[in-house]
Amino acid sequence: MLISHEETFGPIAPLYRFTTDDDVIKRANDTPYGLAAYFYSQNIKRIWRIAEALEVGIVGIGREGSKYGIDDFLEMKYLCFGEM
Repeated sequence: MLISHEETFGPIAPLYRFTTDDDVIKRANDTPYGLAAYFYSQNIKRIWRIAEALEVGIVGIGREGSKYGIDDFLEMKYLCFGEM
């Protein structure tokens, strides 16, 4: 599928079945792209193992992937109108 081999921008969420963690890690790393990855698990050991194995810039929630990530690109300015 093209979505597996092209960098697609937009609100899109492809879903893939996998049988083992190693299978999904291999599939995720078999791409020339790697800006971010997201996955969900309740098992903390599994989260750390998979997150460390993924060849991406960020995994899941973090400053860059959250609402606070935009702060580095903003210049805050205070304006006050009226008499002081």
